[in-house]
Amino acid sequence: MGGTLKSWAVPKGPPYDLNERRLAMATEDHPMEYAKFEGIIPKGEYGGGTVMVWDIGTYELIDGNYWKGKLHIAVNGKKLKGEWVFVKGHEENGKENTWYLIKTGAGIDRPSDRKENSSALTGRTLEQIAKAEDAVWHSNRNGHEQSSKPNRPILDLESLPKARVGFMEPMLARSVSELPTDNKEWLYEIKLDGYRCLLGKTSKKVRLWSRRETTFTKQFPLIAQAGNGLEPDTLIDGEIVAIDDDGRVSFNLLQHHRSKAQAIQFFAFDLLIYKGRSLSGVALETRRELLMEALGTVGDPIRLSEAFETAPADLVRAAKEHSLRELSRNEKIPFTSPESDPAHGSSTESTAARNLLSAGIRPAIPSMR
Repeated sequence: MGGTLKSWAVPKGPPYDLNERRLAMATEDHPMEYAKFEGIIPKGEYGGGTVMVWDIGTYELIDGNYWKGKLHIAVNGKKLKGEWVFVKGHEENGKENTWYLIKTGAGIDRPSDRKENSSALTGRTLEQIAKAEDAVWHSNRNGHEQSSKPNRPILDLESLPKARVGFMEPMLARSVSELPTDNKEWLYEIKLDGYRCLLGKTSKKVRLWSRRETTFTKQFPLIAQAGNGLEPDTLIDGEIVAIDDDGRVSFNLLQHHRSKAQAIQFFAFDLLIYKGRSLSGVALETRRELLMEALGTVGDPIRLSEAFETAPADLVRAAKEHSLRELSRNEKIPFTSPESDPAHGSSTESTAARNLLSAGIRPAIPSMR
């Protein structure tokens, strides 16, 4: 939902009998990668312990709206199948994260003991997962987590050229008439309708720039404040958007953001400089791994823009179902100067009403200056 996994803690497990109600405490959003993570979160970190994928599947929204406090969904999982309703409760003890999960439609049978105590993904028990120690997920106190392998850095940053944080002219997509045929070379993202923005953190301060080098720092103070959590000498490329009460991106709301400051979000989609090192020669997939690492020390309103590896036909279907105006297509190669390689930046644009996919890539970012 909105490119993240909405999350609730249900201490007593899901209800099975019709009209049965269980307490469900809303927790931090999780990145999409967490959906299939099974392994260990080190003790002392957010959510520390052994993690099992108890069930996995899809859901369909029947009625309601998350931001209005009610979701009626149909679940099609390996263990759970049927209808449930999430209803937000009244604020209790100063907490606003109290929800209830209610079984509706019809009651269902409980899983067998074997299914109850085994992973829907791997069939393993908690004890087997803990013993295997084959995957580790590191988290921070904000609940924004990142996956990593123990004691193995993503990249040797010291081997990269030094770079100073400052404005860098972002590149725009150019129009083409056809989509690429080799999908293995591309990542796709939702094209957000907002303000393109560079977020830079030096050792002294955080600054925000528009694509035309206008300073955004004072206009969006909550984003700048959150950016203080980044490592010094880091530069991120992203988009400032406003989310309306229905959970959709609203450019009109963004233009009146002063009265709706809490609706403003910064979606990060690329990392240009990290810890004072230029990433101009680093492949996109590695940059995104580093981006997830960089965002591990910050919270709302800064979020990761999720990327998808899938067939264009599936994206067309999803774009029409969710009324998406545009998607972006990103090539899995190091970024270079557009003068030296102008060909790998392109886009095709259409509206959902035309039943076409609006897709493209962001061209190469200019080399560091």
